[in-house]
Amino acid sequence: KKLLNDRIAKQWAKATVKVIDEECAKGCGSCAEVCPSGSIVIAERPEHGWEMSKNVEIVDEDACVACGACDNACPTGALILEITEVHTSGEFEERYWPPLLERLKTLRWSKKEETAE
Repeated sequence: KKLLNDRIAKQWAKATVKVIDEECAKGCGSCAEVCPSGSIVIAERPEHGWEMSKNVEIVDEDACVACGACDNACPTGALILEITEVHTSGEFEERYWPPLLERLKTLRWSKKEETAE
């Protein structure tokens, strides 16, 4: 896939990006700034302050290279990258590969650390 800097990236995973608007109260823009494919933009602010709007818009999920940069950059955990498919090539005979591929699908960058009280 083509990145913003005209370089090409091989996509090893397919993912969906979820935005929790309540958590993304200010729309800081960190996710859009680090997105190498330009898949994320910050929504335009409404004309009147009392109007509700989304802070972050996923413009092109097909262009997403599932790198996880947006998820890592989000300071509030409002943006969650979920890997739905892992692309592989070749045959994997070893018993460790299938469980490893499944674990890649459940990888979460934005897990909030639980503190013991």
